[in-house]
Amino acid sequence: MFTPLHTLFPRALKNVGMLRQAQAALVCQQYRKIAEKIIHPEAAIHTFPKFYQRKILTIGVENSSWAYAVMQQEKTLIKELNRLLGKDDIKKIQTKVETIKALT
Repeated sequence: MFTPLHTLFPRALKNVGMLRQAQAALVCQQYRKIAEKIIHPEAAIHTFPKFYQRKILTIGVENSSWAYAVMQQEKTLIKELNRLLGKDDIKKIQTKVETIKALT
């Protein structure tokens, strides 16, 4: 009997206690993909996903203006992220203002 690979990875990750970390990384990766389209073309420069836990995605932002921009699109971001992930996991987005270091 053939078992599709996409069903093996979640089980393997769960067996070694890494399923939550892998899911959080996937949520953050998907945010990076859609931020510029949904929030603003420069969102990737001024915002970044910090972490995902307990169904809440925390976004680091450069200042309160970017926090406002993210929160204005909260419902759209949640809907699109859940669609991309194929499940209704993300319930809330919150922001945290902090210094964003330039990528070198």
